[in-house]
Amino acid sequence: MKNRFFLLLVAVVFAGIGWGFAQDAVPSVSPKGAVAAMLAVPMKFNNGILQVSGNHGDPNPAEWHIIARDTDAQGTIVSLRVAGGQVVAEAPSLNLGQMFREAGYLTAAGLTMDSGDAFLKALSYAVANGQTLGSANYTLIRRGADVEPVWKLQCYDANGKHIGDMQVEATSGAVVWQHGFPKAP
Repeated sequence: MKNRFFLLLVAVVFAGIGWGFAQDAVPSVSPKGAVAAMLAVPMKFNNGILQVSGNHGDPNPAEWHIIARDTDAQGTIVSLRVAGGQVVAEAPSLNLGQMFREAGYLTAAGLTMDSGDAFLKALSYAVANGQTLGSANYTLIRRGADVEPVWKLQCYDANGKHIGDMQVEATSGAVVWQHGFPKAP
């Protein structure tokens, strides 16, 4: 009996440790975040997401815009709108710049920072500079197959005044560029 209890205890401890490692490997997914929006798109777009963007997020916008290549229809570029965890609109994309991109697809599995995590990073910079972060406009993009995906944030105070910009790696959380926040947290 003691041996079974000990084995059960060991199994529970290792399961908890394994869960901790698994949680570190994925972003803190919000049901309104960009990762949830990416997971809401139909399977035919999952390996062809080129860009995810949203405006007026505090931390998350009400609607995400996703530009993706339809892998079932000879690579047609499509613009998707996602709100409330569902695709609410789908239309051919008129974004000619995306039409010629061959590499740099985004996948939810490859991210360790969701939009809310990027917002918190921007918030820490705003606070360090005596500013209040009211909202952010987001763009998640990957400029090539061998380049890390990057969150681009345009930051605004509570009155809608632009206070700064930053780019944050969506895999490491490193701030790779910023403007308007002279002091780092």
